[in-house]
Amino acid sequence: MHVLTAAKEFLRKGDVNALREFLASRGGSVGQAATAEQISQLQAQAQALGRVLRPKDASVVGSAINESATIITRHQQLFKFLNVTGLPIQGF
Repeated sequence: MHVLTAAKEFLRKGDVNALREFLASRGGSVGQAATAEQISQLQAQAQALGRVLRPKDASVVGSAINESATIITRHQQLFKFLNVTGLPIQGF
């Protein structure tokens, strides 16, 4: 699905060198894509919690789960959802 979703979103407001530096400083990389089933399950989980999770956000979360990675975001709605679910998250 959206393997590069987070990178593409960053690049709309940033530049490729800043993205490279951000990833390198944290030992990060672009991970394996989430499956359509994972995306649907994450959206259903959000709905059950009275929240809305956009497909692109669900894709990023699914990819992070596949990689056992901490999600680093400043997206407040996504942060709040992940905080409730107990998934590893860090704000910046």
